[in-house]
Amino acid sequence: MKMNFWIVFAISMAFPASAVEVRSLGDMSTVDFSGSGEKIAQASQSPLKSDGITNPARLYPPSCVSHPLPTSPQGPGLAIVGRLRDYSTGATVNVNLGFWRVPCSASKSALLLTMSVAAGNVLVPQFLIRQDGKEWLARLSYEPNTRQSFALVHLGQRVTTYAVEIGEGAFQTQGAPDLNRSFTIRGEYPEGTIMSETLVPAYSSTDYANVPSLLPLSGRLTGSYFQPGRGGEGILLEVAEAGATSLVVVSWYTFDAEGFPFWLVGSGVFTPGATSITVQLAGKAGGGFGGQFEPAQLQDLPWGSITLRFPNCNTLDFSFASNHAIQGLPTGSGSRSWTRLTSVNGFACD
Repeated sequence: MKMNFWIVFAISMAFPASAVEVRSLGDMSTVDFSGSGEKIAQASQSPLKSDGITNPARLYPPSCVSHPLPTSPQGPGLAIVGRLRDYSTGATVNVNLGFWRVPCSASKSALLLTMSVAAGNVLVPQFLIRQDGKEWLARLSYEPNTRQSFALVHLGQRVTTYAVEIGEGAFQTQGAPDLNRSFTIRGEYPEGTIMSETLVPAYSSTDYANVPSLLPLSGRLTGSYFQPGRGGEGILLEVAEAGATSLVVVSWYTFDAEGFPFWLVGSGVFTPGATSITVQLAGKAGGGFGGQFEPAQLQDLPWGSITLRFPNCNTLDFSFASNHAIQGLPTGSGSRSWTRLTSVNGFACD
């Protein structure tokens, strides 16, 4: 594990250098970064609900972080106690700031900023990112992967984490920076610089003990999957929610023992953050085309189970095993690795 690094605030204007205290991430618990406070600031950051469209200017794989964002920093980073301006009075207020990364994969990460204020509502300064001779205005979002929730005021007595993104205007004119490479960042209020331009080293997965090897289950994995070169068989997968319940719905269109088309379907409940799920599959018999059948005549044909995992956004790894003794139903067990064919319109995964 490398030593903690990153941002040292160089204060000018009305902010003397003594206003900043630099601490390591290991000291976060002493400055209320334990996550016990309220995680999401409600006022001045509405609307909470997104417009349902993936933010094209995101700087991280959308499958990496989700709402609500974590409030306990991990890995290399820097904790800072600085003085920002109170929204109502203009007075300086002590604010605990933590810049840190969440590892997404061996080569990708998400940059986060966690803030904690004991009292008062503070104006969030502008943070500007510079890389390869270009400069972008950072956008702090408490609800990642959306086009909304730009943080302007941070409310006191709360612990809130923001995903560091960029404004869409800058994205459209000059593309996006790659925050997995090294870059510099500085902070400003309208009256002047409050954080001098500081180098942030490149992301290295070796700095983290637990780099994900599998993606967490999320709606961004919804789509159809198949084995290239073997069209005619595939899996339709939906990662969905019903009320407060998260579930996966699987439809495996395949063939029976005589080569006729046969569907295996099932659903299973999972806890957010899970990276795999086992679903019980079954077929049906006794139906008819276009609804020409009596529902009471349908027969359930329990087949077996399937276990799903996603090493990346475009690959479905699964294992399966039948456990029935029903004449004519396909049997077998094994494992496969299939490729994504389709995804949800407007919702990128990686």
